[in-house]
Amino acid sequence: MSKAKVVFAALIAVLAVSAMASSSATAAEGWLIKGTLLAGIAKFSNTASVDEVFVLKFSGTEIICSANILDGMGLQIENPNMASAETIIFAGCAVTSGGECELNSGPRIETLPILTEVTLDGPLAVRGVLKPQKVTTLATINLKGANCAVQGKQPITGTAAWLAPTGQDERTLQLLSVNITEASKEFRVGGLDASLKGSILLKLASSLPWSFM
Repeated sequence: MSKAKVVFAALIAVLAVSAMASSSATAAEGWLIKGTLLAGIAKFSNTASVDEVFVLKFSGTEIICSANILDGMGLQIENPNMASAETIIFAGCAVTSGGECELNSGPRIETLPILTEVTLDGPLAVRGVLKPQKVTTLATINLKGANCAVQGKQPITGTAAWLAPTGQDERTLQLLSVNITEASKEFRVGGLDASLKGSILLKLASSLPWSFM
């Protein structure tokens, strides 16, 4: 091969590598707000509409949180792929499995500070796993009654996987759902495997359309 052809081939190779690097940089994951990549932090609204009421089950005990609004404090997204909250508050909670068992701690279940790392899931969805920020406990409930699977103050531990089925599409309201089964053994109440199901419609405090890409 002539020297000119060797130089030309080397130039083509350099351009191809540069193009791949540029493409990778463009495809980097991150939060978008009205089409602009988030550089810092953006706050969520402190209230979210409940799309499907949250149901917690463990060892025959069922707790339904029937409020149509989910409250929270310090909910935010952060560049490049994190989200967190000081607390999430489930209201209207009561034991519905029948028999003598009730929430001695009242009708609210409040989480401790939580965080989640976000990633893409297929062509449209976004997913993550909620975890405690500083300790191993997500929340605490207090149960009393002869038919309760566990008695007294009990920690809710483990992790909670969630899915935003249209999270890559910019929308003012994003559906976020949780559907954890007891068989997953990732979520526990008082050491007992538990399930959790429910969904909310989440929006930014600014009400601007947002997504994760």
